[in-house]
Amino acid sequence: MNLQNAVLPPHAEMVRAMLERDTAYEGVFFTAVKTTGIFCRPSCTARKPKPENVEFFAHADEAMSAGYRACLRCKPLDAAAIAPDWVQRLLTSVDADPDLRWTDAQLLAEGIEPLSGFRDAFQKSFHITPGRAAHSEPLLFTRLTTPLGPMIAMAEQRGLVLLEFLDRPALTREIEELQNRYGYAVAPGHNGHLQQIEEELAQYFAGKRSEFNVPLHLPGSAFSKQVWAELMKIPYGQTSTYGAIAAHLGKPGASRAVGMANGQNRLAIVLPCHRVIGADGSLTGYGGGQPRKAFLLRLESAAVQITQQLAF
Repeated sequence: MNLQNAVLPPHAEMVRAMLERDTAYEGVFFTAVKTTGIFCRPSCTARKPKPENVEFFAHADEAMSAGYRACLRCKPLDAAAIAPDWVQRLLTSVDADPDLRWTDAQLLAEGIEPLSGFRDAFQKSFHITPGRAAHSEPLLFTRLTTPLGPMIAMAEQRGLVLLEFLDRPALTREIEELQNRYGYAVAPGHNGHLQQIEEELAQYFAGKRSEFNVPLHLPGSAFSKQVWAELMKIPYGQTSTYGAIAAHLGKPGASRAVGMANGQNRLAIVLPCHRVIGADGSLTGYGGGQPRKAFLLRLESAAVQITQQLAF
């Protein structure tokens, strides 16, 4: 069964809502136009496409993973920022006191009727129940522009949690894991860590930064964290292999397990899995695609050569 279809309204109803610009479906689904490569909110005022040229997604990140760009008119990535006042008030309260357990009396005091569909509306907007949100760490995300294409960055108060290219096939699975396994409440927003990674990425692509200083928070298994720590030790402009990393960990027969942990890295470029190559010197797999891996290695090699030339 297709999970996406299971959480979406009936197809005919979504077509109707799109054609009529029905604001009642804000945050419930997104429309993606195959002929333009753009996705919108249901109420977008742009000229409506033919229904046969549209596909629907439950979440914006799913549309981006499928290769669609956000509409500049209706700005679907900002949909949560225009949530109803009662949702914004509640989020502010949850952020101020994340340990508070919400009761019906407290909701009534905030002007929210507990039996009025509050739970369903909240879950449609933020893909998490209000009860879980009250005990969840907010994970804010923003979209970044890079020479290799758009990326998405996610950070919580302890540091950067995710940095991926938007077309990475595993992106949706990674976000669902952060929500379901690690209990994050994901929402668009900005914080100091997101601002810092945006600035540091720009410097990196300009060849002016060889390491990142943004704080990191890396949920994962103990073994994965060991592998990720080894990735951080690979010098800028150099490469290593799965076998070498396994040997450094004292597990010379664990090359395959190292490769799997490498593939589970959620922090592209910052945790430099692009510097890991095959034993025969081949580029091997890379979640962002081998052309991007080759570009990153060339960028770093060129920057190192320029630095060495200037030193002489």
